[in-house]
Amino acid sequence: MNSDAKKDCRKSIREICKEGARFYVNADIITAQALDQSGSGIRLETKDPITIHMKIGQNDDAEIRVAKLVWAEKQLDGSVSYGLEFSSESAGDTF
Repeated sequence: MNSDAKKDCRKSIREICKEGARFYVNADIITAQALDQSGSGIRLETKDPITIHMKIGQNDDAEIRVAKLVWAEKQLDGSVSYGLEFSSESAGDTF
């Protein structure tokens, strides 16, 4: 299925940006349930989304946010697109 043909479930209007981003995934052990497995991979399910701390932009105007990973999709060129939902959780001193 072409990604353009998928249903758009966005809650907010998107703005195109080309900012660089650095992110940190907590080094905690995450418990998951294996749903299916093959010789080339495994599909896992977690009770809660994985939390990611990120710094979007550069220099003094960089924005520090916390988000939850809600989807991932491998592209034809081998890159991966990730959908992250911003959280109200404090980013603390991650960066």
